[in-house]
Amino acid sequence: MPKTKAKAKGKAPQPKPSAGPLPTWPLVTMHAEALDVREVIPDHVYTIADLFSLEDCQRWIAFAERGSGFPAVGPVVAPPRGHAFRNNARLAFQDPAFAQMLWERSGLARLLAPWRLAGRRVVRGDRSTAPGPRPVGLNGNLRLYRYEPGQRFDAHYDDWVLDSLGRRSEFTLLIYLNDPGTDPSGVAGPSRPGDPGGETVFYPDRGTAVAVSPRAGLALLHRHGAHCLRHEGREVHRGVKYVLRSDVVYA
Repeated sequence: MPKTKAKAKGKAPQPKPSAGPLPTWPLVTMHAEALDVREVIPDHVYTIADLFSLEDCQRWIAFAERGSGFPAVGPVVAPPRGHAFRNNARLAFQDPAFAQMLWERSGLARLLAPWRLAGRRVVRGDRSTAPGPRPVGLNGNLRLYRYEPGQRFDAHYDDWVLDSLGRRSEFTLLIYLNDPGTDPSGVAGPSRPGDPGGETVFYPDRGTAVAVSPRAGLALLHRHGAHCLRHEGREVHRGVKYVLRSDVVYA
């Protein structure tokens, strides 16, 4: 597949955070049990099952739809030069204090504390004092995505950013709030036949595709910046896909 960047060095365009008052955020259940990390692509892509409970996911979807409301998606036009095509609805909020609370209550702070970066490598389980950036929180720029049938995010790269506190992001964090194959409301219901689509697909090598299917409560972590793999959000064919997005910042 041809290499398409979302912007120079692969920086995907970001929606501007809302300029209005901060919302009353949904409750996030505090994790009492150990979380399980699955390595999908070494040093690049990881998943965490059940980071959010089903109840958490339901609250976030209700918040997005009723509390704030997604803006209408405008006419489909060609993206600016160097950007990847996307046509999903998006919301963005800037709230570093809530992002820090989410980092701690979700269990990510405890889980990722021993993850040290050593160039291209991700050193997990390192509780030594060896040098190297360590995760310290989440980017306060919190984004909510909604993908309806026919919507997608074409292949691109995610660039690093400095958050409002001057910390550098190293991982994209996607928390899937539902499985598009469930009830169209996205919160519950029996599975429906047919391919719902909406997978996040990575291309580590030419001709190789590694897909992660959305599932309620599943978190996806992947390196970005210089070590980002080309990836895309496949078109949703049926149902609606909801995603909460932030970035893991290091210091």
